[in-house]
Amino acid sequence: MFTFNDAVISQGGVLDTDTLPEKLRWIAEQTMSLCVQTRDKVNSSDILYPLGDLQIALVDNDQLNAFAHYNDGKEGIAIYSGLFRKIAFRLLITAIK
Repeated sequence: MFTFNDAVISQGGVLDTDTLPEKLRWIAEQTMSLCVQTRDKVNSSDILYPLGDLQIALVDNDQLNAFAHYNDGKEGIAIYSGLFRKIAFRLLITAIK
């Protein structure tokens, strides 16, 4: 059975944010924090379908991508590190203008 962790590993493994430059680390940590906050808000809603213990991971992969995984009631979302690099690049370009 292909688990969420198997999917994360197959796409590059969990991102070690400690290895990122400071600004990129901040973006990654904010992204993770916002995902967790969103999951918690959805779970506390009376009208939205609860996400339960949805797993969230940051994947060490330079593609601008993400994926959702569902397997026998276990759900997860993964966000690729390419997203943080793209955001950082956009912020740099904006700062230069």
